Amino acid sequence: MRTRHTVMRPTRSAGAISLILMVAPATAQTDSIYCLTQQTQAEIGSVGSTTDLYRDGDTIYVLDRAEKDLLRFDVSDPLSPVLEGEWITANTPNAVHVEYPYAYIATDHNGLRILDISLAFGYFVSYTPTPGEAMDLHYKDGMVYIADEDAGLTIADVTDPHNVQIVSTLSLPGSAVGIDLTGQHAIVACSGGGLRVVDVSDPHNPAQVGAFTPPHTITSLAVSGDYAYAGTSFNSVLYTVDLSDPTQPAQLSAEHLPNSWVYGVSVDSGYLLVSNGSSGVRVYDLHDPASPDEFLLIPSAGNAHDATIANGYLFSADGPTSGFRRALLRPEPRSPLVRRLHAESNFRSVLASGDMLYVGSDEPALNLYSIADPGFPQLVSSIGLADRPLQMIEAAQGTLIVAVDDAGVQIVDVNDPTAPMIVSGIATPSRAVSLHLGGPHLYIGCEQGIQVADISDLHNPALVGQSQGSSSSMESLAASGGYLFSASGYAGLQAFDLSNPVSPVLIGQLDLDFMFDYADDIEVRDGVAYLSATDSISTIDVSDPSAPQYLSEGIFGLSGRYLSVQWPYLFVNYFTTELNVFDASDPQSPLWLGSYITPGSGYNQEFVFHNGYAYLTKSDDGLLVLDAGEGCDRCLADIDQDGGFSFFDVSLFISSFADNTHDSDLNLDGSWDFFDVSLFLGRIDDGCDEARLTDLNTLKQWMQRRSSRTAFGEWGSASGVRRVTRGMIPAHVARQAETG
Repeated sequence: MRTRHTVMRPTRSAGAISLILMVAPATAQTDSIYCLTQQTQAEIGSVGSTTDLYRDGDTIYVLDRAEKDLLRFDVSDPLSPVLEGEWITANTPNAVHVEYPYAYIATDHNGLRILDISLAFGYFVSYTPTPGEAMDLHYKDGMVYIADEDAGLTIADVTDPHNVQIVSTLSLPGSAVGIDLTGQHAIVACSGGGLRVVDVSDPHNPAQVGAFTPPHTITSLAVSGDYAYAGTSFNSVLYTVDLSDPTQPAQLSAEHLPNSWVYGVSVDSGYLLVSNGSSGVRVYDLHDPASPDEFLLIPSAGNAHDATIANGYLFSADGPTSGFRRALLRPEPRSPLVRRLHAESNFRSVLASGDMLYVGSDEPALNLYSIADPGFPQLVSSIGLADRPLQMIEAAQGTLIVAVDDAGVQIVDVNDPTAPMIVSGIATPSRAVSLHLGGPHLYIGCEQGIQVADISDLHNPALVGQSQGSSSSMESLAASGGYLFSASGYAGLQAFDLSNPVSPVLIGQLDLDFMFDYADDIEVRDGVAYLSATDSISTIDVSDPSAPQYLSEGIFGLSGRYLSVQWPYLFVNYFTTELNVFDASDPQSPLWLGSYITPGSGYNQEFVFHNGYAYLTKSDDGLLVLDAGEGCDRCLADIDQDGGFSFFDVSLFISSFADNTHDSDLNLDGSWDFFDVSLFLGRIDDGCDEARLTDLNTLKQWMQRRSSRTAFGEWGSASGVRRVTRGMIPAHVARQAETG
């Protein structure tokens, strides 16, 4: 099978190839969000700056811009790629297409070069200057179509590779940097000129017939059937374009990605692969090619420029990094994603009650979804609000109270979900950002202190008091035992006495030790406060509210914005696509268990757990429904997590053993020897029925044992924690932990 990849190549520095295990798309059966991930990496050779790949079956051709080389790897055994040949390109290569035994290479300043690669070291066949600078190319039926930068589209007849003839050049707007073919049309990515559709049915007389000109600069392109997928520089947008009418290409979607540059776009094995620089490779399901659905982000070892799939593994050209690497990533074999609801506006606050899900968006609006089928929310109605809904609580069945930023508070009757009504409001002296309900009193966390309202009559609420002793921004409120606790921005944690419910009095405070740290969210359980802040996540003893004390001070090495305690788990979001999970059963020693990279480019926002599901809002990206069923019933002896034992499980262990990575140190003695092999064989012998993780405490014991063997210390740094704790517990370790 042949695949074509079109890539923008702005860098010339050191680079790498990564090898990554692929997984099934999120449309398949899901795992619980409690099933966490594991990853390992190993360097297996040295390559300079890899930016373009071309795959032909089990062979991958790699361009190394730094060394000006073309390399060929046999990946029939994806765990052990074999370098079969290396050829000097003489000039800096930009793109390659192989029609064995010839390799056609677009090079800087020197046009089209052709190499005979039938021998391990091959030989130079011909060199043909082009009018511009050859940035990309595509071969079809004896013709090479070249994205020739300022010259536009150049077409060369290579029927005789020793005597190449330029047969035509078509000037195009902007700078031609990428090209792909579909039927009788060439689709050309022009920096500054969008996508240009060119009729090449007569290669001697190409003619532009259509154009798609978005506001952003397109620099990378892949075409599959009637659809083009185009990535941009700087603004990092992924466009999906309908080419069914070549004369009128139509935009179907524009997805904004976090990283500033899309270096490469390719389609392979039913997936859309978007090389998003330092963010890594984004993998999209193309079951519906008109609506690509991201279900996996594979981190890059350097700066992802291009990607392809072979034998169930993903290979990526990682641009500027530390050499040729094999990065074996074992994410959830079945994603916890159940459903993804796209939205044009920024989804923010979320609340679940009974069969209804309430989602606040920045339009501003309140959106009402039916979750009678909890895995498939259905939009019932929407109602406009006075300002952004920052938090929602339920006052009584059928009534919501919403903190609406500068507009204060609004009370909404939702008894009839098809026709919600705003029944009253409360003007606050400063922005309303958080809420807590205590009997007839509503505590409104404002930008300057706490306001107290009497809501015994929901149609006529009235302010009746305010906090004493603090004018900090009350970002989040939580009550316990007659006290109100606040995540108070730069003031850290604050505790208020509610003896007089209309006049909360500040009686205790705990400052954050990290400079410029800002407390954002708080929950309190059994005398312990869980506090998330921009530079730390902490557990705090608040059994004496007048003297709160740290139990674990910023030990996680991670940032937090929204948090939720689902005992004994603690879930934490920040403004990223990562949802972090902790075991909080021992508040003095919380344990980072892993993270789930959520699909889409929007940042994770607020989330709520309800009836075995987690509903998570994302900025500019809608709503995710995740499987939050308790526990993880995964077979832990099945290393590649494909549901059974096979040669691949053995290969994964042998590969880890050969690379001396911690995954093969099964007895945790710091060495890789016969005892580890013996344990692995015994692990297979036991079978899946004896190798399932059902006890969180067992996992914790194993994690702690492993962390004690790392040079990073107990918690050290975030990278140290991740390297030590990320992974599934081996079966034999589970048995050892259970027996002490």
